[in-house]
Amino acid sequence: MDQETSLYAQYLLEREGKSLISNEDGFATYQKLSNGDYWLVDIFVQKRGDEGNGRVRRRNGRMLFDGVIEIAKNDGAANLVTSVCLGANEVSHSMKIILGNGFLYSHADNASHMLYFKKSLE
Repeated sequence: MDQETSLYAQYLLEREGKSLISNEDGFATYQKLSNGDYWLVDIFVQKRGDEGNGRVRRRNGRMLFDGVIEIAKNDGAANLVTSVCLGANEVSHSMKIILGNGFLYSHADNASHMLYFKKSLE
C-alpha cells in the first residue's frame, strides 16, 4: 500500500469506520456491521490501456473481493452484504458482477435509491 492509499485508509477508518485493502491496481472498502456481517462498500480497479476491460482488470477485482471475504470469514461473519446506488454510473455492470458472484437480492431503500444484496459465507 502506497503512502496516499495508506492515508486514505486511515481517513476512512477514523471518519466512517470503514477499512480498506488495496493492490497496485485498485482497492476495496468494507465495514463490519453491528450484527457481525461485513459490508463490501466499494471495489475500484483502474483501467490500464488495452487491458482496461479485460481479464486483468477482472482478476484484480476478484483478488480484492476474495480478500474481503477472507477477512470477513476469519472474523466469523456469516454474511457479506453489498449494495448498488441506482444513480451511479454503470449500474447494470455492477449488478451483473454482484449477482455473478453469488449475491442474492436482499432489499431496497427507496429514499437513498440503493439496492442491497447478501451472500452467505457459511
